[in-house]
Amino acid sequence: VAALASALPSRPRVLNLEPRTLADVLNNVREVATAMGHPERADEVVAGLERRIAGVSDRVKALARPTVFVVEW
Repeated sequence: VAALASALPSRPRVLNLEPRTLADVLNNVREVATAMGHPERADEVVAGLERRIAGVSDRVKALARPTVFVVEW
């Protein structure tokens, strides 16, 4: 991807995002906002996502937790 991007006339910046946790995803939002020249926008977006995460967490707090979870890709 980086080689292809470097061959383009506009020379776009390539960000390699490999989040492994939810915190990584939120940090990636900040990275992308900064790369786009709008780091202040990340605060608003991340705050909104954190509110949504907290809401889901509150709704499932009293539910029984599964002991096994499998995802097949």
